[in-house]
Amino acid sequence: MTDEERGVRVHELKSWPETFRKVVAGAKCAEWRRDDRDYRPGDLLLLREWDPETSDPDGSGHGHIVGGAYTGEAAVAIVTDVLRGSFDVPRGYAVLSIVLMAVNEGVSRYGFAGWEMRALRSPD
Repeated sequence: MTDEERGVRVHELKSWPETFRKVVAGAKCAEWRRDDRDYRPGDLLLLREWDPETSDPDGSGHGHIVGGAYTGEAAVAIVTDVLRGSFDVPRGYAVLSIVLMAVNEGVSRYGFAGWEMRALRSPD
């Protein structure tokens, strides 16, 4: 049975370095995002660190988009709550409460197969 068949949805998202480090350190437990993916509690966020100041450091062209590059760092978080349309959250945006599940400090920019993820903690 696939993750999709089990109702697990994975959203791959860029995360700027300062924000990414705070999530991995446990100092940030919410994500402010454009609400273009119908986020729901139970969804997984694949946060890939993106440095907008870097331009394809190894020259491979893999994972490169003009004006920045993935660093190779990644983390997985589970969405525990979604706030929309209240507490000054503008239409079209959502605040996602998240719990960090796993981190991999050497994710290849070539793909995600064969990750070895180190579990940090699980939600209560």
